[in-house]
Amino acid sequence: MKKARTSEQKTGGFVRFAKAIERVGNRLPHPFYLFLILIAIFLIASWICSLLGVSVTYLSASKSGEITENTAAVVNMLSKEQLQGWLTGFVTAFTNSPNLTSVLIITMCVAICDESGFFKVGLRKLLYNAPNGMITFVLALVGVCSNICSDGGTILVVMLGAIVFRSVGRNPWIGIIVGYGASGAGYIGNLLPSVGDVVVASITNGVSEPLGYAVNPMVNYTFQVVSALVLALATTVITEKILVPLYGDTDRASTGGDRSALSLTPEENRGMKFAGYGMLGFILVMLVFCVPKNGFLRSAEGTLIPSSPLMSGLVPLLSLMFVVLGICYGAGSRTITNKNDIPRMMAGGVKSVSSLVLILFVVSEMLYIFNGSNLATVISVSGERFLESIHFTGLPLMIAFVVVIALTNLFMYSASAKWMILAPIFVPMFLNLGISPAVTQCLYRIGDSCTNNLTPLNAAIVFAITQMNQNRMPEINQEEAGMGTLLSGQVVFSLAYMVILIVLFCLFYFLRIPLGLGA
Repeated sequence: MKKARTSEQKTGGFVRFAKAIERVGNRLPHPFYLFLILIAIFLIASWICSLLGVSVTYLSASKSGEITENTAAVVNMLSKEQLQGWLTGFVTAFTNSPNLTSVLIITMCVAICDESGFFKVGLRKLLYNAPNGMITFVLALVGVCSNICSDGGTILVVMLGAIVFRSVGRNPWIGIIVGYGASGAGYIGNLLPSVGDVVVASITNGVSEPLGYAVNPMVNYTFQVVSALVLALATTVITEKILVPLYGDTDRASTGGDRSALSLTPEENRGMKFAGYGMLGFILVMLVFCVPKNGFLRSAEGTLIPSSPLMSGLVPLLSLMFVVLGICYGAGSRTITNKNDIPRMMAGGVKSVSSLVLILFVVSEMLYIFNGSNLATVISVSGERFLESIHFTGLPLMIAFVVVIALTNLFMYSASAKWMILAPIFVPMFLNLGISPAVTQCLYRIGDSCTNNLTPLNAAIVFAITQMNQNRMPEINQEEAGMGTLLSGQVVFSLAYMVILIVLFCLFYFLRIPLGLGA
């Protein structure tokens, strides 16, 4: 039996680091007020820059390939004319936001899967059926894919990690560390599309579509699937080679233990069977609509990628998939017994994103000011020229962007809030440098993913520490767990994940492998 550390000195540095981040992060205003501050800043900046006559001249290409010279001067959004325009367009600026409609539609549908129990039971089933020798890999894969349950996925996987490791006679701390790390730092990976994909893609598309580049929720899907498998494998190796000596473990050859806490009831098993039938039926229908040359989801030219009803309709199609899975599971497990249960669950999904809708409202007004003032164009063109002047383009720029986002994520946890601020600047800037919106989005998601498990602003960190103390094995874990105890293992995951994901992206980049559908 291996012994864990007995001195908090080894984690003291992590504690101080985490506390410093926590202090800085807590001083940041709520995103609602943050975007209000940005509105005020952009209004004042547009007034000052218009007085100074700030403008940029740049070349742009039309869809026909024609090159034209354009000049964009900063518009004073505090002028009488612009304020009147803002007043009359105030409502439509919000209602026309693609982020709002896409998020609401898919959230309502995903809620059926969530409320019926399909997600939670599916994750339990994967772990319950995993062989002892595959426990770490399966738990890591479940953790990486848990973002399909949004932020609540981390809580679920941490609980399951403790249960499953204890059930096979291993140190539950290892399961908690793996579950927390994989679900946080592996947030970019998944085998299925999620609400997060729709939210981020909607923000990207809101910026890129006026530039002639449409982005769909599955534009990074290939990279996400490969990432999920690679990160799960890497997590397994890191756990067995580094974390086990770090935290200590029992005899890993033990086959004892009781997995009854993970077992499924007959109703839950029937629900999963019904969901499987439903998914099979959905796939068959999609094949009928996609395979024939004149298929319903093909374009007039008979293509699927890059432009077709399939690509344009991914949000409603994904929503329909979740509806089928949720209803079939609910019917089989008896968690849906009445036709009124379905609209009730969908309404619950809308309530769950009410805070996001509030943020989207303020963001839509901020973007109206930002884009209307031409500040977005001036900043992106000026930024592009600065980067070119220092010869910082291509792959080095992409890697640097990932690192900057990863550091920013320590202080501003919300992925959507950060991207709402950064997308209007970096998507056009990178596009001018020859980097597509799909690539820019993927780079952002890599950086945003890698440090989710390090920031003290992640609400799940307290739950993970509590679970560690509730699942102590005195013969191994001689001290109570604290923030430093948890973070000491998470640093290993974060650094490894960042390196692995950057290398994986480079492979996609050099081999010209599409990042996803329509990329």
